[in-house]
Amino acid sequence: MKQVGFGACRNMGPLKKVLTRHDLWDLIVEVVLELFLCKEAFAMTKAEIVEDIATKTGLTKKDVATAMDQFLESISKALAEGKHYEIRGFGTFKVKARKARMARNPRTGEAVPVPDRNVPVFKVSKELKDMVSNA
Repeated sequence: MKQVGFGACRNMGPLKKVLTRHDLWDLIVEVVLELFLCKEAFAMTKAEIVEDIATKTGLTKKDVATAMDQFLESISKALAEGKHYEIRGFGTFKVKARKARMARNPRTGEAVPVPDRNVPVFKVSKELKDMVSNA
């Protein structure tokens, strides 16, 4: 754990808080929420997210990148095991089963069988939908 200045980015004035792993997860979610709520349309890379969190927390980019990698790995492993991963107020990552179907080759028009498979999906929470629609 590392002690950092917290809150200056939200016009709350500086305050000191011990940053726990739970706080870091919350910051990752907060930065992703900011992306959804931003009125400008732009894409943000993982490196830019890491830099943003590091700036807000005072942690090193290496520490934030490690936490971000662990966060994403945790979601990936859960999905690979067929579990869902819920982040309250943000959304749920799930695995959805797609049925086998017949598709068409656009070049030849020939019917091609597509086997059944599992695909990862993200379902946005009601709170996030409301935040985005009111932004």
